[in-house]
Amino acid sequence: MHALWEDLLKQISNIDSLGLAVAAMELVLEERLTRMAISVYGYMKRVAAIKCVQQGKEQVRLTDAFETMKDRILRLHQLLSWEIDVKKRTKEIRLGKW
Repeated sequence: MHALWEDLLKQISNIDSLGLAVAAMELVLEERLTRMAISVYGYMKRVAAIKCVQQGKEQVRLTDAFETMKDRILRLHQLLSWEIDVKKRTKEIRLGKW
């Protein structure tokens, strides 16, 4: 986590009002989701470029890139591993270790 966010969360934890801490955590989580979306969008551009080369096309739609990755992800998906990893990451987020 960026040092500014860590400091903000530390300062908020010193305030007696729990409402502010919850609101700040929600902002942190939304910021993280936005950054992840930016990264995923960049990967989708790369997937589209690969599909262009493979198919000899000039352009591939975003939805086609998503379908390509969705199919591959679903082949990799293992329910037990998913559940264990999600629980682990949830705990890390709640403890501020991400």
